[in-house]
Amino acid sequence: MDLRKRLLNSADDINWRDPQALWDLVVQRFSRLRFKLIIPYVILTLITAMIGVFVVTRLVSSNFKERFTNQLNEAARVAADGIVRQERTHLEDLRLLAFMQGMPEAILDRDTEFILDNFQAMSINNEIEAITSLDERGRELVTLTLDLESGDMASFQGADFSSLPLVKRILEGEIDEFGDKYTAIIETNDGH
Repeated sequence: MDLRKRLLNSADDINWRDPQALWDLVVQRFSRLRFKLIIPYVILTLITAMIGVFVVTRLVSSNFKERFTNQLNEAARVAADGIVRQERTHLEDLRLLAFMQGMPEAILDRDTEFILDNFQAMSINNEIEAITSLDERGRELVTLTLDLESGDMASFQGADFSSLPLVKRILEGEIDEFGDKYTAIIETNDGH
């Protein structure tokens, strides 16, 4: 009883290195009725709080991940739509040039002056940055480049495009499941 009274009255005299004395102090302090009523509710509150934090964290992180994924998908769709629109514009310009009166004959006759005059008009009207006409061997008849910022034009002749994979496929008459029309992005020395 002497230890019990001492524990209840004052904790100053306890040997803090003695585990049994410390345990007895904890048991005595928490064995009162108010602690017996409060401790289960404190534990229940802590468990509820931890579960709530876990659920909220999972919802917020999954919501963030879902939003990020949706934004990436939307960006991909917008980029793909932009490429498709640009490709449609290129095809419309190609059709205009290919079916222009006198153009097929000018290409066969290697009439670079006629080709260049028509390329210049098309380039300015349709804001085409680069147009190239090749002969049946893949050699350049005329290339016209337009700087959209300054409006300056430059023309080139005589380069050999036959080694490019895109041109090789056409010259060899290769046909895939989509037909005999091919597209590619080709970087030139002048950045077009």
